[in-house]
Amino acid sequence: MLNRLFKKKEEKKDPFVSGLYGFVIGDAFGLPIEFMNRDRLKQNPVTDMIPMGTYRFPIGTWSDDSSMIFATMDAFKKETELPKIYRQMLRNFLDWKHRGEFTPNGEMFDIEKTTEIALRRYQIQVLRDHPEHISCGMTQLSSNGNGSLMRILPVAFYLYQTDIDVMSKEAWEMVKTVSSMTHAHIYSVLGCYIYVIYVIELLKGCEKHTAYQNMQEKINQLEEYQEDLHSIYKRISTVDLATVKEEKIGSSGYIVETLEAVLWSILTTDSFSDAVVCATNLGDDTDTIGALTGALAGIIYGYEAIPEKWLNYIKKRKWVDQEIASFDQYLKQLSIETKKSEE
Repeated sequence: MLNRLFKKKEEKKDPFVSGLYGFVIGDAFGLPIEFMNRDRLKQNPVTDMIPMGTYRFPIGTWSDDSSMIFATMDAFKKETELPKIYRQMLRNFLDWKHRGEFTPNGEMFDIEKTTEIALRRYQIQVLRDHPEHISCGMTQLSSNGNGSLMRILPVAFYLYQTDIDVMSKEAWEMVKTVSSMTHAHIYSVLGCYIYVIYVIELLKGCEKHTAYQNMQEKINQLEEYQEDLHSIYKRISTVDLATVKEEKIGSSGYIVETLEAVLWSILTTDSFSDAVVCATNLGDDTDTIGALTGALAGIIYGYEAIPEKWLNYIKKRKWVDQEIASFDQYLKQLSIETKKSEE
């Protein structure tokens, strides 16, 4: 069955499959050059997936970004009620952190600092006495890395398949809850929410620039958060990022810079490969920016646009195939159940 689903490039795959593969590819593409600066990459741009690099791992190795995506997907598949799904996510994150679950090599590495602190808080302060309390994320201004943004994609898929209006309080609370497990500051929550809206606009079939304009219109309806949107997220909420020059685009792990880099890379390129190459050659937090860009590019251009050799490089490929296939089936069943409940 997996051969039929994933190995025949001539068969068209749904956007969930292409988005998830795009995420893993972008992660693995960017990992070897993580922390390299842009000037160095300008002199020697990386245009193909390579081995070794920063962590000296084999070619196709993916990082904490994909591990946390797989851990999030697994929670959705295991539970049916949101409170239980949320707690399962945190248990999965602890299994990843302490036992190397959901990793390409059986070992956790490259955990984001805020995520590590939040998981420690959950394990020590919360899990023991109040397991129902799941918001363990930092609320300080300095705790706005991209650690919750990197794992928010399955939430967008869930909202889309259950026909929950992304502008509803229910959708906002879900994004806020999942982000706040590790990143509870409003900047992090807003960044995740912006990405989710853009993903859903793409899933609706909107062209990428139109989807961006629709996303801007939607976030500018968030009256309660206009001050934050028009200061911290001003360029995303009010400017056509495609017109911004590359030197003005940051690429650090700060969630605002990460999100700008991802959207800019998508809006200024015209193919899956170009988007991933563009995003990762911005330097610095290349695996996360590559992964988030790859997911969007996968949805936009489709599975067929992903180079076959990059797919073949993916570490632990059979397991990745199984995880993506099972989550895709979960999403399809979720849509069927949602439609039945509405009849």
